[in-house]
Amino acid sequence: MKVNVTQEEYEAFDRATTRGSIEGIAAGLAISLPASFAAQRYLPAYRALPIHLKALGVILIVGPTWAIQTERRGVEFDEQHNWWVRSVCRCVGPITDILVGKVSAVSY
Repeated sequence: MKVNVTQEEYEAFDRATTRGSIEGIAAGLAISLPASFAAQRYLPAYRALPIHLKALGVILIVGPTWAIQTERRGVEFDEQHNWWVRSVCRCVGPITDILVGKVSAVSY
């Protein structure tokens, strides 16, 4: 997100990232809770685990899905509202390829 923002832009960005947070948590719970319930039903070793380790398994899935989706929504907002983000990415991409050696800087 750019540095000089109006209150409206800040609130719109906040709404976009909050939406991403809700989506990420919902997706993480949609994956982890059914898996946990299935493991509880079918795996005796999982049933023997203490509750805090079962909760850790859910957290290890929900946490990354929350963070990734929140970041994706923030980047998507920036790309839609700030044209310079797209243009900078287009310019930096080829330069990065040259620096890491994917493309030769001089053509023979």
